[in-house]
Amino acid sequence: MDFTSRFDLPNMEYFSLVNSCNGLVCLSGGEDEEEEESIYVCNPVLGEYITIQLPEESSWRCYGSFGLGFSSRSNEFKVLRTFRDENFGLLRNRTHTVKAEIYTLGTGSWRSIENVPDDIDISFLGFNSFLHGTLHWATIKGYPKFCCKIICFNFEEELFGEIPVPPQFEPDFGSGDAHHQLKLGVYDGCLSACCFRGDGAWEFDIWVMKEYGVKESWVTQFRIDAYEAYCETDFYIEEDNITGCYPLIFLKNGEIMFSFNNQFVVSYNLERETLRDTGLFHTTGEFDAVGYTPCFVSLEDVVKGEQITRYSTMLL
Repeated sequence: MDFTSRFDLPNMEYFSLVNSCNGLVCLSGGEDEEEEESIYVCNPVLGEYITIQLPEESSWRCYGSFGLGFSSRSNEFKVLRTFRDENFGLLRNRTHTVKAEIYTLGTGSWRSIENVPDDIDISFLGFNSFLHGTLHWATIKGYPKFCCKIICFNFEEELFGEIPVPPQFEPDFGSGDAHHQLKLGVYDGCLSACCFRGDGAWEFDIWVMKEYGVKESWVTQFRIDAYEAYCETDFYIEEDNITGCYPLIFLKNGEIMFSFNNQFVVSYNLERETLRDTGLFHTTGEFDAVGYTPCFVSLEDVVKGEQITRYSTMLL
């Protein structure tokens, strides 16, 4: 079923998309620059969302990041929050400056997580990387020669972990940006990694970890040259303004959708190696997009105890 969801939410200028999980979408931000940051979990299909306030006593506000996950064992959605001291960028010794808390939807309170590793900043999770009850993301460690790592958090056990990176990222990748260079997702029930080659925004490999957690099981599933495919299309991009693309979701028809230049969404056919404009675009500025699988279960049934706000929704 093809549909678009239009909804009446507060001013979104100061909001950021975080990720989606099991039919829910997580956002963070406030209605203006002065407003305290909050977390929002919504079901865009049914037009429902809840607001989660951060702890009032918390002074560790800068450099925070979030991730939404689900525990099938307890049948609960949870929000992970990682954060650092406001002055962490000025400190030479960052030991013990990283903290993490978790919020179980329906409980109304945050809990501290122990044994938090350093360098666990959660990057933007447009590609759904939730697998086996665990959220995965790429981060970097070390300066001036950076090392790429895959960090994960298991929402069942509430524990952090690390997954071996594809061989392309060993032992280091110089001074690149891991958030751009490596995007994690799920392909055919396996953890996948979209790895950009060199400095270009057009060429990348898709690796698949055939056996979860086993370093030697990484295989190159696809090699994509998006520029060559773009040259065969009839839509136009100013080449000087190309900032890159990032994958959003694998489709059952053998295509992968990704956000291109943060301005429109295209679909790449992995078998035919062709690019298709989806018609989803925004001409007046940039936008964030996340891969999303619809869910028609009401928030009332999955997050009992939270105050649910409803907004207008129109399905086409």
